[in-house]
Amino acid sequence: SRGDSGREVPTRLTARFRSRSGFSKTDRGDATTIARAALTEPLAGVSHHPVLEALRVLIRQRETLVNAQTRALNRLRAHLRELDPATARTLGRIRTRHSLEQLAIPTPYHPNPHRRALQLAIHLDAAEALERLPRIRQLHTEISGILPEAAKQLTAITGIGLIGAATILANTGDIN
Repeated sequence: SRGDSGREVPTRLTARFRSRSGFSKTDRGDATTIARAALTEPLAGVSHHPVLEALRVLIRQRETLVNAQTRALNRLRAHLRELDPATARTLGRIRTRHSLEQLAIPTPYHPNPHRRALQLAIHLDAAEALERLPRIRQLHTEISGILPEAAKQLTAITGIGLIGAATILANTGDIN
């Protein structure tokens, strides 16, 4: 099945019609300005293909997890620099499973409360980042599994990988 189709009414167009007609931003005013815009302007077609809708959901969910992962890793690195700047400089990448597992190991008790707080924050951020890794991987697998043939053409372009191709398709709405 190809899914539902409709017409896209750009918000700028409805805003222009609303300002001309004097309608306020209400449901009734919106319905009237959309109807007037649709009757007087050529509008682009929109297809709500189930695969594209699924890609939009999966891409959004993955983006949310990746953003949270980035924030956690940035906090982790900042806490490590504050706790021990010399060691933090030598660490390199801390996004690997191995390095996160090492950082998630609880450290021995330290009498200094600030140091103890930093150690706890490092432990919690590393454990949180570790828990997020399989969920990000699962979303990647799901996206890969439903990606249409058109994505293969996009991934042939240098710099566009699987997630980039899926994002482009999900946002442009065309799988042909």
